[in-house]
Amino acid sequence: MKNLLERVNKRRLIAIVGLFVFIVLLMDLNARISEYLDVVSERDKIQTQVADLWQTQQILRTQIAYATSEMAVEEWAREEGYLVRPGDIRVVPLQAHLVTPTPQSTVIPTPVLAENWEIWKEVFFGD
Repeated sequence: MKNLLERVNKRRLIAIVGLFVFIVLLMDLNARISEYLDVVSERDKIQTQVADLWQTQQILRTQIAYATSEMAVEEWAREEGYLVRPGDIRVVPLQAHLVTPTPQSTVIPTPVLAENWEIWKEVFFGD
């Protein structure tokens, strides 16, 4: 009988220790999974930022390529530098504040005065 109790106690002890180890391993797995999800989330954010920066770089490269082209230089020379090619006629538009505006006439309706009896008639009888 004593031998049976010792076996049962050893089995219980082994089961309790095994359960304790299993719980510790499960908690460690949970912590690792949580850390993994945090890292994956951070990676996704960084990938989004990298994609945005890549697009910005491409846009800036396009703008640099245009700015260093002859088309951009000619556009600037004609629009902002007020330069003309030989044979062109320079036309300078007048600014808005130098142009005399044409006056607009507005018609003001004159009110028709009604007689006192017409007002009372309208109040009591309506249309």
